[in-house]
Amino acid sequence: MDFDGVLEKIGSFGKAQWIYTFLACSLTIWGSAVTFNPVFTAREPAFTCDGLENASEVCKLNPPCSQYVYNLTEFSSLVADLNLVCDRKLYVEYSMSVFFLGIFVGVLIMGALADRIGRHKVMSVGIVLWIISSFSIAAVQSVWQLLIIRFLCGFLGGGAGLVSYVLLTEMISSNRREFLGFLFSSTFSVGFAVYGFCAYLIYDWRLLSVVSISPVLFTLCNIIILPESPRWLASNGKVTQAENILYQIGKRNGKKIERSLIALKQVTPLTKEKKYTYVDLVRTKVMRKRNVIQWINWFTCSLVYYGLSLSSATLGGSPYVSFALSGLIEIPANLFAYVFMRCFGRKPCMLVSYFLGGVGCVGLLVIQPNDGNSKTALARTLLAMIGKFGISSAFTGIYVYSVELIPTVVRNSGMGICSMFARIGGIIAPQLDTMGNTPMYVIYGVSCFVTGVANFFLPETLNKPLPETINEIEGVPYKLVAQDSDDEDAQIFSDGTSGDMDWDIGTGLLEGQATSIDDGRLGENITLHNRRSNSNDLGHMWEIRGEGKTNGMMNGIEMKSVHVYDYVDDEVEILFQRSNAQND
Repeated sequence: MDFDGVLEKIGSFGKAQWIYTFLACSLTIWGSAVTFNPVFTAREPAFTCDGLENASEVCKLNPPCSQYVYNLTEFSSLVADLNLVCDRKLYVEYSMSVFFLGIFVGVLIMGALADRIGRHKVMSVGIVLWIISSFSIAAVQSVWQLLIIRFLCGFLGGGAGLVSYVLLTEMISSNRREFLGFLFSSTFSVGFAVYGFCAYLIYDWRLLSVVSISPVLFTLCNIIILPESPRWLASNGKVTQAENILYQIGKRNGKKIERSLIALKQVTPLTKEKKYTYVDLVRTKVMRKRNVIQWINWFTCSLVYYGLSLSSATLGGSPYVSFALSGLIEIPANLFAYVFMRCFGRKPCMLVSYFLGGVGCVGLLVIQPNDGNSKTALARTLLAMIGKFGISSAFTGIYVYSVELIPTVVRNSGMGICSMFARIGGIIAPQLDTMGNTPMYVIYGVSCFVTGVANFFLPETLNKPLPETINEIEGVPYKLVAQDSDDEDAQIFSDGTSGDMDWDIGTGLLEGQATSIDDGRLGENITLHNRRSNSNDLGHMWEIRGEGKTNGMMNGIEMKSVHVYDYVDDEVEILFQRSNAQND
């Protein structure tokens, strides 16, 4: 039995998966406070130079000011403690960029490790070290300590979060993946808003760091309760271990099943020995196209999402309210993505989401900031919320979409590269803020519209099983031949790859279009179908249809048999074989 078949038998989203989801989401809800820590801990207070009356001239002094005086009546700041003003102001932006650089490297290294040694091992080590580095931010005494710790927070948190998400998607059915994406994104949004609330209540930046990050201790439960991914185990030849975990999940879900009924397909020796690398993501044509478009998706989502998030506290009005609203708007956006993906599919959801994101950014470009004008501040806040709604919906969608487009054998590596491109966007976003309002929103708006168009070239994955191998994505070389009732010689009428047809090699199902190469005698729009026989004993049977032809007929020639031959590595293997005689 294939993996998805066993998953349905034990419960594709029962009590066990709910518990695992709750635990995995704890990484995102509290991780948002780590991500956006500098927004409030590194706010710039009003300042001047000791003995200088004109504060506007403080950064133009030559020699530079040796003693800054800060107004800390409303909040304390890391900026004041480390003197990150004037020519040192860029270190605040660097602390955000280096965080995303850490994620960039972390998902690359930890993603590859997770594909090689297992999801659970990598996730566990990452969580422990991430907790230690997250708390260390409250103790920094120098710029270099700040940058190193922020890098480690990104490296460990990004890697552990990605691996836990992939682990969870591999234990649930296809019709629940969009729900999982909705939960992961929404919990991050809740943490986003909670951090803004904490910043409003807590004056001291070091205490704010400790209080907002403290709940991450709960993620230690993930190490104890979450199992290894049974899908990864099965794909790597560890079928018995995978079956044991699936059996335990079934028991927790309240299913009364025998252990002997949990029987997965054995992996062939070739699959066991094959070692996949990052090169396999672009080695073949279809994989290359899919992955390049996904990388563009992730880059744009991260660039625009973090760009709008980091600038939300400067839109006008209360910075705490604007920041919290920027987080809360993501919840209906995530719900929109969830419903839209289930009803209309992944691709339409991405197109609509990018369009909304682009409209919001163009609107912010048109309505420029105007200090002291409350109507302008309100209009810009509303446009920012529209943009944030769209890009948040796209971010939710791309998590689901990418998992369904990448086969199991390279899924963690593939998601790692996707997340890596997202971090490039995250690294760039804080730097665009220094360029000014106009160029920043031009880049955001154009990125949204261009990326939306690119998604036209990706396939729809709604309600389709997760691909296991690259061959399922690319197809394998085959020859399709048919033998009529009057001629003993088989005639070739299609020669290509199984990727040209919608069929499942593992179960022998065929359904798709083929074009004749035999002088047209067999017809040009040949369609091979698989249907269930009226007789329960026969199960599925084949039939050939064409324009004006009846079942089993082709231009008046009855097809006696259909065979599909696999020509991979110059070895001939019959992948599919049916005969009318067997169904008489």
